[in-house]
Amino acid sequence: MKKIRQAIEALQKRFAARKDGLGKARRRYKKFHALATREHGRQEKAEKEKRTARAERFRRRAASRHKKAVYWRGVIKREVAKIHGLETRIEDREAELKKWEKEHGVFMEGENKVQGGTPRQRLQYAIHRAALNYQKGVQPGYYSMEGAERKYAHGLYRYPFGHIWDCSTFADAMYFVCGLDSPSGPGAYQAGGYTGTELAHGRQIQQHEVRPGDLCIYLRYPGDTVGHHVEVVDDPARESTIGHGDSAIDAGIFNLFGDGLFEFRTYA
Repeated sequence: MKKIRQAIEALQKRFAARKDGLGKARRRYKKFHALATREHGRQEKAEKEKRTARAERFRRRAASRHKKAVYWRGVIKREVAKIHGLETRIEDREAELKKWEKEHGVFMEGENKVQGGTPRQRLQYAIHRAALNYQKGVQPGYYSMEGAERKYAHGLYRYPFGHIWDCSTFADAMYFVCGLDSPSGPGAYQAGGYTGTELAHGRQIQQHEVRPGDLCIYLRYPGDTVGHHVEVVDDPARESTIGHGDSAIDAGIFNLFGDGLFEFRTYA
């Protein structure tokens, strides 16, 4: 009994330490995201005043702080995955996808198009396929809000470098590869979207209504119409998601940032 008690106490200490690490990551993410937002606002003001050099200085500051925010968001997702047991090995995810194909008739047409099943079955399959491809190294691990036009057609496989590849691009791309309308609204596959356009379209729903494939959009404050991050709902019962929060495509949870500031949108 003594050994069992000691083992339990050791586990409790490790869990407490991990929760402390998660709290630190959440605080730092919010800090650097706020700083990046402030510098971006200063940049826009300088641009309106046609103060080019000043605007460029603020742009560099915003980019630097945003890079740090993205880093800490990645730490948050990794800590959450460990705490909630959301990590999945390549062989397990491959087995899950094969089972999904057999049970629901979902299949890949080429490397970037999901066919068969229902729209929601395709969406749930697509996010796991994207996560698997990232794990296997055939979907690039980088994150960028700047660059050339978004390549939604490569949401699952071989996304080209040098293009915008961020959380909202990933969410919209999952709908694209499943042959569905963009969550960002009509024409968004050509013009591009972001969390603000995703919030502006679809229908807001309550948590008990959420189904796989809906979007979980994270807000800066109550009533925010812009947002700061988005994930695709995976399993409502586990409150789990899959998204592109930093270089990785991996699992998350509904209350990812621990502040309860998120809402759900349905489009399919």
